Amino acid sequence: MFFSDLINKELLSLSAIYSKTEEGVIGLAFYFNGYGNINIINLGDEINVYKHIPEDIQHEEDISFIEVIAKQNES
Repeated sequence: MFFSDLINKELLSLSAIYSKTEEGVIGLAFYFNGYGNINIINLGDEINVYKHIPEDIQHEEDISFIEVIAKQNES
């Protein structure tokens, strides 16, 4: 995964990644047209970047997503 792959890709949505375990936002989930997801998560003292968040992390952190922005369909 390279961030250069995202050049000229349209951002369709942005969500906050909420951890019920930590009782707070631990990251951001970006969804790009023609690419998919990029998830940036702060776990402890590490920042991790995932295309797909591993299931064990989803389970351990009891993750939910809070939509911040979403592109509206143009009519």
